[in-house]
Amino acid sequence: MLRRLPVLGHVGYVAYGPLVAVNAPERADVARDLARDLAQLEDVRMLFVQPPEGGQDFRDHLLNHGFRHSTTQVALRGSIRIDLTRDIHEIRQRLSPRLRSWSSRWPSVGVAVRLGDERDLPLLVDLMRATAAAQGYHSPPRLEYLQHLYTTLALSGQAALFVGEVHGRPVTADLVTMCGGMVRGRYAGFDRTGPGARLSVPGAARWEMIRWAKQSGYRWLDFGGLADETLRDTIDLGRRSCASWPGPDKAKLSFGGEPYRYPAPVELIRPAALRLALNAVTKSELGRHGMEQVRIWMRARRERDWPQRWIRKPRAGSTTPP
Repeated sequence: MLRRLPVLGHVGYVAYGPLVAVNAPERADVARDLARDLAQLEDVRMLFVQPPEGGQDFRDHLLNHGFRHSTTQVALRGSIRIDLTRDIHEIRQRLSPRLRSWSSRWPSVGVAVRLGDERDLPLLVDLMRATAAAQGYHSPPRLEYLQHLYTTLALSGQAALFVGEVHGRPVTADLVTMCGGMVRGRYAGFDRTGPGARLSVPGAARWEMIRWAKQSGYRWLDFGGLADETLRDTIDLGRRSCASWPGPDKAKLSFGGEPYRYPAPVELIRPAALRLALNAVTKSELGRHGMEQVRIWMRARRERDWPQRWIRKPRAGSTTPP
């Protein structure tokens, strides 16, 4: 994806790519050629690449073509997933004791989960705003963006929306996308001011997602990302719990899935003066915050949504658009 930023020019990112079948007979040649072509993209000042799972060979080729290790998070660096080839009873046994107990009691207390549609997208946005306000996250994508994402993918059966309710009142919503054998969580929101928190309704929605994905023949259910600290603790140190982990990570791990990590991201920044300037900016907390805002706008907004101070105005008499 490419975005043109004022002053800087074109900035791009590749999330979980380049992607070539693992057993492709000419994979090594393709990986090398793709890395070369990415490095030679014209008029791109900054290019960030998060290689896919099993893409260490791509990363090595990119490093050989002038890329360097990146601390910028263009996509989540790891996640946790459920193996849906297991028997549903075995999957249930891997749940935390609390969730395992609730899985047989939700219907009796008025908790139900239904498949939603595009009419529920405003609800998803409202619930995401409630979650952001409660946990101090950045604002969710606009409704227009989610409508475009959902309607485009739902046409080919690659998106689904799960809505959790208490006695008919919606309190949680989860948007997932499907590709190949994978179901992946994308956006979720939860209103914790009512009875939903006490009844673990987000857990009910995710349990229904697991059952639905398994019945639909998918191979994996990915919960959509873990923080770097959680990945380090679970994968490198073998921990299964830690008080300092973010609440959403604890909730995802309570389903007994398997954490995994993608190859580390890389970046190409040119010319050298821009690379040095970016190094200086990202050394400060304010600079890192600014880079995070740029990343959010790049992924979820269009140019017309950027702050007006970022939009270059045309010179008097110029026929060139800003």
